[in-house]
Amino acid sequence: MSEFKRYKRKGLSEMRTVVNGEIFDHRLSISEEDRKAGSPKEGDMIARNPKNHKDQWLVTEEYFNDNLELVKEEIVSEGNFFTRLEEERVKLKDKLQKLNEFFHTKRFKEIDKEQQTLLKIQEKAMDTYLLCLTERLIRL
Repeated sequence: MSEFKRYKRKGLSEMRTVVNGEIFDHRLSISEEDRKAGSPKEGDMIARNPKNHKDQWLVTEEYFNDNLELVKEEIVSEGNFFTRLEEERVKLKDKLQKLNEFFHTKRFKEIDKEQQTLLKIQEKAMDTYLLCLTERLIRL
């Protein structure tokens, strides 16, 4: 067996977050050690080969946090569709959580029933939209 040596990355990595409840198929490579540790789980990342998007592997949250960070310029880049779609999903998830929290407030109970009903319909639409964004990201 050859000796392990240290190497430095030359370029950027393309990754996305693991979505809670996501179902993974055989295309995603996950080590036996990571599976034993409970991965894939929320906080882990999915990396992909930029030249072959079907080549994907799991990066644990701990390894990611110790070794990688988001390239800030990527977020504003018009050319990175995946990043913009993920950013949209994260913002929508946050808004949906805030709306769900609002449902349990005194203020919500004070608004008229018609507005309460419309907000519940809005919440269902937002939830469906979030599911669609998640599925689109999984299939990219």
